[in-house]
Amino acid sequence: MSTTAPDDRHTAYAPVVATTEFAADFPLFDDDDLIVIHNGQQRTDFTISATFVSGVANDARVTFNPGIIGDVRIVGMRAPHKASEFAMGRPISPEDHNHVLDVIEAEIQEIRRDADRAHKVPYGESGKVFSGDQIIQAEYFANLVLAVAAGIQANANPGFMLASKSFAEGSFHPTTAPPYIQTAGYYNAGDYGGARYQKNNTTVGDLVISLADGTLVGYSITEPEVVPQQFGAVPGILSNQQAALQSWLNYTGGNHRLPAGNWRADSDLVRTADLSLRGEGTLDFSFGTSAQLRVQGALVLLSKLSANVNKQSRTLQFAAAQPVNPGDVVIVYNPTDFSFGGRRDVYRDGGMFKVHSLSGNNLLCYEQATDAYTAASMDVYRLDGVRARIEGITIKPCNTAAKSGILVRYGRDVVFRDVRATGGGTYCGLEVDLCYGVNIDCGYGENNSPSVGDEYGIEISSCQNVTVRGSASYATRHAVTIGTYGTPGSVPCRYVTIVGMHLFTGPIADVGAADFHGCADFCSYVNCFMSGVSLGGRNVRLQGCTVFGMYGSTAGMCVQAAEINGGYVDIIDCELISQGDGSTSSLAYILVQPIGPSGGGYPAGANIREDITVRIMNTRIVSPNAGVNARAVFVQGINTNKKVNVIIDGLHWDAPQGQAFLFARDEVLATLPSDFLIVDNVSGPNGAYLIYPTGDLTGIPTREMTQVGYVDTAIASGAASAVSGTLNFRYPYSKMPNVLGVTQSSTNGAAKSTYGNKVANTAVYSLTSTAIRLTTLTADATNFTAADNVRQHWSVGIKDF
Repeated sequence: MSTTAPDDRHTAYAPVVATTEFAADFPLFDDDDLIVIHNGQQRTDFTISATFVSGVANDARVTFNPGIIGDVRIVGMRAPHKASEFAMGRPISPEDHNHVLDVIEAEIQEIRRDADRAHKVPYGESGKVFSGDQIIQAEYFANLVLAVAAGIQANANPGFMLASKSFAEGSFHPTTAPPYIQTAGYYNAGDYGGARYQKNNTTVGDLVISLADGTLVGYSITEPEVVPQQFGAVPGILSNQQAALQSWLNYTGGNHRLPAGNWRADSDLVRTADLSLRGEGTLDFSFGTSAQLRVQGALVLLSKLSANVNKQSRTLQFAAAQPVNPGDVVIVYNPTDFSFGGRRDVYRDGGMFKVHSLSGNNLLCYEQATDAYTAASMDVYRLDGVRARIEGITIKPCNTAAKSGILVRYGRDVVFRDVRATGGGTYCGLEVDLCYGVNIDCGYGENNSPSVGDEYGIEISSCQNVTVRGSASYATRHAVTIGTYGTPGSVPCRYVTIVGMHLFTGPIADVGAADFHGCADFCSYVNCFMSGVSLGGRNVRLQGCTVFGMYGSTAGMCVQAAEINGGYVDIIDCELISQGDGSTSSLAYILVQPIGPSGGGYPAGANIREDITVRIMNTRIVSPNAGVNARAVFVQGINTNKKVNVIIDGLHWDAPQGQAFLFARDEVLATLPSDFLIVDNVSGPNGAYLIYPTGDLTGIPTREMTQVGYVDTAIASGAASAVSGTLNFRYPYSKMPNVLGVTQSSTNGAAKSTYGNKVANTAVYSLTSTAIRLTTLTADATNFTAADNVRQHWSVGIKDF
């Protein structure tokens, strides 16, 4: 007789030390008849050993390597199927008969076990079909009922405690309105939509009840911090929650918190007042066709200036008093295309000024004007900026519209801390536009859109006094970009510092992960790691950074400064690492490309605002694949309308070969406009020119590194002179260098006053930009009378100033 004991075919373990073997305490009929659940997750990385006798194994065990700890469950999970077929009219052995029944019983036991795990309805009722949304809501509400009930007890107040807002508005009709109403939920008790409401003596509000006589009474939420559930939104839900989320965002009585979970909005969420938002949740705009979180202030047009503003002035003069108070921010803006210079018409002049005090009709400001402004050319605005502080949340940007996930426009004292932007949005994750005072701390942006257009991680447009620090940003195009829209008030980005960031582009990008457009002014990247950098604007700096060659550049260009508009371009204390050849498409590892009017096909209005000084100091370039025409630095003017000066002082170029440390020219003009070119304190591949001799350098003063050397030359008896062989300079010059000194000595350093029994002097025999030959002559112009050797020393360089 064969019997099968009651069993749920499930064995549980809870090892606290790493354990490798776990036995199944139920019979197994095939190796595939069980699964393993470890800490709630199904595992497949194990082996099964079992001894099958007559088709059944009672010693099955699973083995993990390495061992595991925690909650381990060995679960019978036989896929019901028939494994034997008996012939008609033939006898069946008891052993075969019992085996088939045992298999069937095992399958029934597993069905019963899983049925016991299912949710049930009372006897006499039929089960219901639930949508995915309803299942998520039910699980969410059930988990929170006890917590909310405890909260109600802890926050009891005079008034009524009701199950939900929907109950209060639909079923609560007292004769007298209580001063307060406390709800346990929004739709249902336990949905985290509970809130404290206070009567507001109106007929509208966050909650409106009708009294027994039909009178409407309005209540306002009095919570110090509100969550979306209090306005009807539910996290993790599959449908659009925009309306409820907008109601939550409209709340002005306190701060906002976004709890953990995914919160979907398919259209814009807009806030036009100050916002303090924190949380752990995700705002998901990825389903919408045009959606973002936008926090926006306003600009107020003021009167025209009554007097021009001089450079470095701190006074704005008006003919009449303006609606401005100390502490306000005023924007002075020139709407004329190209008024800031550069190659794009939207680069327009102006600046932001924080008002210190008033003097009659005039505004006395903290900032000084970085440029002179003509009163008639400038428009003036007051920035009515919203203050935004957003912490901890995650954003999934829209995938189909050119919108950032979060945009703060017309803001003041804007703070983002530990805000993440993820996904493949077609624009960017985090953006600030026309803001004064921005602090982005430990933000994280990731944009893996498949195309290369305007996909950015973080965008900063027409802002002033900005600091971005820490964490990382990744994007298909620029991971961080500094730019402008050219809308009213869009002055240059000024006083921006980006420090300690990790910035990388996608594998098909041909631009720098770090970026300053041509509207940047006094902007710096400091101590960052990046896959290439695109520099533009005026007074821009790269300091203490490690820069890798751009992915899409065969030349392996690390720095491209193609929209430089004046002032300084600094590359200081940096490490540039490239696998490119340094020359393809007439590029280099560092390319500085100032573009003047109509240069390179750009508009006639394009222009360089003021003279440029390129400073490269204490920097190293590592380029193991450099070609013979590789250039460390290429200054490529294109119809340059201002002077371009270069100082390279302290550059080590680790390369097998190369053409020049500095290659400078203008593609349109016969001579590059420049006051000076300096290359000093450099080291690199033998034969690389300090400054490559192009015809574009005619008349430009240069200072090129001093080089020294010596050669031992034999003196023949009876000869009038001893001439050395040709001594090639390790680093050729752009023109014939100055001889700074020649002399002679013994070859071993011993004291020596005569050579070949004659008093002698050493002089230059011949000199070119690439080599020198020396000669030692007798002082009395007679022949040497003995054979000897002389060490001839030389020193050359170019010091035109």
